Amino acid sequence: DTINRAVDAGIPVITWDADAPKSRRLAFYGVDDLAAGRIMGEQTVNLLGGKGKVAIITSVGATNLQRRLDGV
Repeated sequence: DTINRAVDAGIPVITWDADAPKSRRLAFYGVDDLAAGRIMGEQTVNLLGGKGKVAIITSVGATNLQRRLDGV
């Protein structure tokens, strides 16, 4: 994959926002998406007082966004 080819070429790679844990990247800088989704859901419930409807609009196929949805 692209990250591993860069590492093979001597280029240190750090992933940001969306991780690639199966790659040979040097580090990952980002948030715990599952926890972020959980906190987002809790805050939404609190702000709405436990009543109302919420629409979540996101991109299909983005792993980091899917993890946030899993947390909600």
